[in-house]
Amino acid sequence: MAIVLFNPTNETMEYTYIGQLTVLKPGTKLKVDDNRGRHLLANLDNRGLVALEYGDQGDVEERKAANGRKKNLEFKRRQVMRHNQQNEARATSKLPYLEPTAKISEYAEELGIKLLEPYVFGDEQVEKLAGLKQEVAAKDDLLAKKDRDLNAMQGQMSTMQAQLDKLMSLLQGNTEAQVSGDNGDQEQHAVELIEIRKELGYKYLGTDRFEGWIGRNWDKIQTAPPEIQVEIKDKYISLYNRPFPEEQPSV
Repeated sequence: MAIVLFNPTNETMEYTYIGQLTVLKPGTKLKVDDNRGRHLLANLDNRGLVALEYGDQGDVEERKAANGRKKNLEFKRRQVMRHNQQNEARATSKLPYLEPTAKISEYAEELGIKLLEPYVFGDEQVEKLAGLKQEVAAKDDLLAKKDRDLNAMQGQMSTMQAQLDKLMSLLQGNTEAQVSGDNGDQEQHAVELIEIRKELGYKYLGTDRFEGWIGRNWDKIQTAPPEIQVEIKDKYISLYNRPFPEEQPSV
């Protein structure tokens, strides 16, 4: 069987089937085998291609032709509208303008539909964008400064932690040494410290008398056990809020 294809539109239609190109110029008819005809109709029907049957003449043929031209115009309108919609979406997303093809421009002119033109930012929009860029740059600088400060603080904390670990290690070593020593000697030393404190009599001296006491007992302080010297120096610093004197104060 064969089918008569009719192109009632004003544009040339082309389609390839099994490696063979079929061309139908405007207003032409072409008789093809059934399989080829159905394939071309399935792909070009939306563009206005129609099939004529035996007896389709006069008004019947004209109605089919009019219907084909109507489909052709709808196809062209969809192509132009789709192009405009794509550019609207691209403008919203700040993407480059999509240039229309020659066919799209031809369709738009035929239908009287205005194609969207390349979008250009106005002065106000440019100023807003510049302001936004400056704000972003300022925030980036602030974040960078905070990062630097945080890194410096972390470095200080690491140093302090290392010093603390070292101190704890020393204290632990001293504690272990004390535990391993002779408990009797420790008790005896503690008793001796108590006696020395009583002998020197500095524990309950106030601000008005303590500095004079230091001047009078300077030699005894220098020969006292380290624990006693530390107590006296700490008491001096606590009372007078200044370092312990390096030389004997005048009495």
